[in-house]
Order: sequence, then C-alpha cells, then structure tokens
Amino acid sequence: MISPALRCLLVAWVSLGLAACAGKPTEPAPPAAPSAAQVLQQNIASGELATAEDQLSTLQAQSPADPELDNLQRQLAEAYLQRSQVSLQKVM
Repeated sequence: MISPALRCLLVAWVSLGLAACAGKPTEPAPPAAPSAAQVLQQNIASGELATAEDQLSTLQAQSPADPELDNLQRQLAEAYLQRSQVSLQKVM
C-alpha cells in the first residue's frame, strides 16, 4: 500500500505537470492565405480584369468541372460589360 506522504507527492507532481501545460501560451495561427478564387474576386473588384482572366483560365484548366468557376466567369463578364458601358458613356 502507498503511504499517504507518497500519495500527496504524486498528486502534487501531477498537478504541477498539468498546470505547466495549461499555463503555456499558444501562438496564434497565422492567417490563412486567400484561395485562388478569392484572389480572382479581388482582382475583378479592383478592375484588374486581364489578370483575373488569366487566373480564371488557369483555374478552369485545373478543375474544369468546378461550378464556382461559372459564377466567377459571370462576374468577370459583368465587370468587362460595366467597363465597356462606362467607356461608351465617356465617348457620348
């Protein structure tokens, strides 16, 4: 049978070990890198349409069946249409 003094030392040792682990601060995770689709949307929003078109072509080659790419292609087409409409209004 374990003596009461040894039992107390064992409990104290386990408690200190748990306290040491719990008190150790963790580093925050680095921010996740934006996905290729997010970068593409940012380029569309900032008017970098040629870059966005190149990125879309690359993404379509990598995963041609991705339904999200249809939406991104539509956004790119709408951005080109809007740019053209603005240009036409300047000419008139």
